[in-house]
Amino acid sequence: MPPVTDSDATQRVNVGTGTIYPPQRRSAPKTTANRQQPKTGKRKNPNSNSKERILIFVLLGVALILLVGVIIAARILMRNPADDGLIQSNVFAAGVNLGGMSEDDAKKALTEATKDTYTKLDMTVQVLENTIFLPPEKTGAKLDVDKVVAEALSRDSAGTISVRDYLSLDTDYIRSVVDELGNQYSSVLTQGKVTLEGNKPTEPMDKYDTNTAYQTLVIYVGTPEYGLNTDALYDQILDAYDINLFQVVAQCSVVAPDPLNLETYYNDVYFPPKDATLDTETYEVTKEVYGYGFDLTKANEAIASAQYGQTITIPIYFIQPDITAEMLTADLFRDELAEFSTGIMVGNQDSEDNTADANLRKNLQLACKAIHNQIIKAGESFSFFEHIKPSHGQNYTDVEIFVGTELKMVTGGGISQVATTLYNCALLSDLTIVERHTHAYAPGYVSPGLDAMVQWGSADLIFTNTTDYPIRIEAEIIEDRVVVRLIGTDNNDYYVAIDTEVVEHRPITLHQTMVQDKGYSEGDVLVEGIIGYDVIVYRNLHEKETNRELSSSVLTYGSYDKRNEVVVSIFVPSVDPEDPTEPADPSEPATEPSTEPSAATE
Repeated sequence: MPPVTDSDATQRVNVGTGTIYPPQRRSAPKTTANRQQPKTGKRKNPNSNSKERILIFVLLGVALILLVGVIIAARILMRNPADDGLIQSNVFAAGVNLGGMSEDDAKKALTEATKDTYTKLDMTVQVLENTIFLPPEKTGAKLDVDKVVAEALSRDSAGTISVRDYLSLDTDYIRSVVDELGNQYSSVLTQGKVTLEGNKPTEPMDKYDTNTAYQTLVIYVGTPEYGLNTDALYDQILDAYDINLFQVVAQCSVVAPDPLNLETYYNDVYFPPKDATLDTETYEVTKEVYGYGFDLTKANEAIASAQYGQTITIPIYFIQPDITAEMLTADLFRDELAEFSTGIMVGNQDSEDNTADANLRKNLQLACKAIHNQIIKAGESFSFFEHIKPSHGQNYTDVEIFVGTELKMVTGGGISQVATTLYNCALLSDLTIVERHTHAYAPGYVSPGLDAMVQWGSADLIFTNTTDYPIRIEAEIIEDRVVVRLIGTDNNDYYVAIDTEVVEHRPITLHQTMVQDKGYSEGDVLVEGIIGYDVIVYRNLHEKETNRELSSSVLTYGSYDKRNEVVVSIFVPSVDPEDPTEPADPSEPATEPSTEPSAATE
């Protein structure tokens, strides 16, 4: 409840003590009894003693009469000093000391003290937290100054004059206001009550509506028992008018209802919400759990601010956690940073069946599976070799590939194609390349300058996630293509384009080798030729909104060896009649073999 404060309209009038004019004392009149009789030289007559005694008694009687007159005169002078029209000392009216003032001075002092009070000020009545104002236009308060001063002049002793008899005042109106307050503050004590309405829901947690109240606390605040004495308050108001004061604080006893305890209801229904969590290693999200209940502090505040006898309701909702799974993942893996694909080289002419193609496809599938759904944290580096190496349990097969410029059977051969596809995604995502190697010969599944060769223990592809969010790798075989995507959060206003420029071609040279016909035909290719290149790779940045090129810079330089092509020339032996020497072994070539490698490309 608000504290009682003085109204702005309330004034307390303090009037200083007026000047007191003390009455002038008069000297007592001289009598013949006080005069000294002259001495004579005559001898007294002895017979005159009786006459002297009689004269003394007469004089004493006269002195007694004069003394009584003086006393009476003194009392008269004290009642009305010097009969000069001044008001007796310490005579108060409407809070003003009129003592010692003349009639005019008293009227002026009393008028000055009351000119801004009775006819202008509200009488302020404070009953507990309630404030009532009695305006002068309703009370009709007006003081008759002349009559008050007249009574003050007639006073023969100090004291306070009750101005109530000289004050125009609508006491019926005042009484009606007081009686109305009495009705307001006369309620009987009733205790508060709390009931819980509705049923707790049972549907699955993810279907809860946080805007629907499933249960409600209905709270009746209760009423106090008041003890306002209206007769005493009425007298207080009149007494305040009597002394020119305009604030009254009523005495009212209160027996309040017992405090309401909501804690039991709170404990019965409440359970706290749980925030969703994110595993920072796997970025798997544990969903949030909704809570249920009401705010106990706010409920108690609502009761404290409610009026007596009021009924308030506290709805009970499901409570959404501060952190939901949607919040955690809103900026995670929302954008495709890049996608790149390369075609699988099938139909190896060195193979008599499709075994080599099947082995290559198997290795590509295992490598894609090894890196699929791998998470690269912000600032973290990713090593291709660390994820696809055989020690991780991948059951790679042997495939013949180039190791440098030599063909060899290598376990897991062909997986450099997956590394190459991933490398191009990293370039397009504008990630930082830490380690990357090129093949000796330019592979046929990607443009020269854009390949990435990996080799167990000696060559790796490593790049760093330089974004502010984690990146997830998606890798798969779709028909005859290796497809890799990088999924992350793209907050850049530009995109990356990669261009290559071949600055030198090294064309292949055709070589023939002569063999006897053992399944070969003239012109069959024994060793496929591979063109050599010198390449410059450029990194170009373009504005997303306009496609305008922002910058262009050299990313890498690449140099690839050439490999000459070797074809079959059929050797037909003949017998010279003059030289019956046996022909050479037809399994050996008739000419010097080429110095180029004699196996198929990767």
